[in-house]
Amino acid sequence: MSASSTKMLFIALLFVAGAVIPFSPVKYALEPASFTLACHTPIFIAMFISPLAALTVAAGTTLGFACGGFPAVVVLRAASHGIFALLGAWYLQYRPEVLSSLFRAQLFSLVIGIIHVWVEVTVVCFFYMDGNASGAFTSVPSILLLVGLCGLAHSMVDFTLALAALKLLTASPKLAPVFVVGKPRE
Repeated sequence: MSASSTKMLFIALLFVAGAVIPFSPVKYALEPASFTLACHTPIFIAMFISPLAALTVAAGTTLGFACGGFPAVVVLRAASHGIFALLGAWYLQYRPEVLSSLFRAQLFSLVIGIIHVWVEVTVVCFFYMDGNASGAFTSVPSILLLVGLCGLAHSMVDFTLALAALKLLTASPKLAPVFVVGKPRE
């Protein structure tokens, strides 16, 4: 199988993984927040491939949350993942060496996580601050805590899982060329 075929197949597998993870029983929901273990991991792995791969897989996770019957605000949060995925993948295209050190990789994870939760908090605030929302967790402080701070921790855990998967995947001579990591800069 050619390298491009391998890459396309791997992106398709990540798309499917992203679409089925929302159906996992390992999740916690306290609207407006929801936490599904590893739901960002396929997106992060796709970021290690290319910006187009990251956007494709982010679309897959959005589809999974939409088909999973999640509330509209959760689906909109999933749709917002395309933003951090695109920015992160674009940065990795130019600076793949950021993943070569655990400290730099975690710093990258923190920055991407901040972008990730900033966009999600914005989505949630627009969704709930129209005056029609009700419930104990729809105030700005609760949104900042649940979606912002808890979301940042969730994002960084999923990034760490993706980084561990990357180490295993790049050990395979057939899969290593799929990833941007370790390629010489042009």
